[in-house]
Amino acid sequence: MPVENPKKRTASERQRIWRHRALVDPDGLNRTRFQLFLSEPATTTLLALVQKNGWTKRRVVEEALAELGKKFHV
Repeated sequence: MPVENPKKRTASERQRIWRHRALVDPDGLNRTRFQLFLSEPATTTLLALVQKNGWTKRRVVEEALAELGKKFHV
């Protein structure tokens, strides 16, 4: 009888591990999952900023929020 590979994981185990990794920043900071729907013009602008700067969508949103926070003293 063949011995089962102990490193084999179920899909739900792999997904749980992936979600945990996705929520922890390489610097050890925790991230928050935030899902939203954007208008077409906002999506076009977001994608243009991603393309122009070579950033991720997350970074574009984080930079924009940081700028707005400065502007409104938050």
